[in-house]
Amino acid sequence: MKPIRPWTVQQHGALTKRDDGLWTVDDDVPGLKGAGRRMGIVKRDNGALLFFNAIPVSDAVLAEIHGLGRPAQLVVPNHFHSLDAAALVEKLGVTAYAPAPAVEVLKDRVRCQPISALPADSSLQTFTVDGFATHEVAVVTRGTLLVGDLVTNVPHGGGMNGLLMRLVGFTGPKPRLPWSVQKRVGKANHPHPRSHHRSRCAGRAARGRGDAQGEVMPRVKPRLFAVSETLSQTAR
Repeated sequence: MKPIRPWTVQQHGALTKRDDGLWTVDDDVPGLKGAGRRMGIVKRDNGALLFFNAIPVSDAVLAEIHGLGRPAQLVVPNHFHSLDAAALVEKLGVTAYAPAPAVEVLKDRVRCQPISALPADSSLQTFTVDGFATHEVAVVTRGTLLVGDLVTNVPHGGGMNGLLMRLVGFTGPKPRLPWSVQKRVGKANHPHPRSHHRSRCAGRAARGRGDAQGEVMPRVKPRLFAVSETLSQTAR
């Protein structure tokens, strides 16, 4: 294993309750002030906590998190979102889960189990995005969609970093799949993931574990569209 990036706490935001059993912590992407990232925390049926994305937090916030339940699992949505995964695994003693292709890619940085091995319960459903080369994992929990690169919903910011984010398509007035992300994660046989996912959103664009592909998205489609307008509050 390569030396891990240490537990590096920045000036992150507060632990914020978004819904019953769902909290988030916001932070800047290290080295890119103004470019936000978000960690989701889901309380599972057995009281254990699942983290979606990894962000190091202060001792005070860490104490708040321990007050919510026992840290147990971390979902790494794709290998591009693994910067602080190893540090969180070491700090909290959780088990990391990632898309099957990322398990191999990340083996020298953080040990992960394939997302198919994540224990199932009624608190969440996991999906893999077939139109992405990364096979990104998305999570639907109690009507909220948690994603990595599938969609962003970040308003335009100020300064040079804000201008940069605007130019590369990461910010805007509505949810979007930035063109730069499309180029990074799109499969060769799906050169336009945005079109692929929009046109097939009621079919097989996302795959749910334990369900027939053709049956999953029709059930969750209303939830996905309902939360897409408020993703800046629930999943960034």
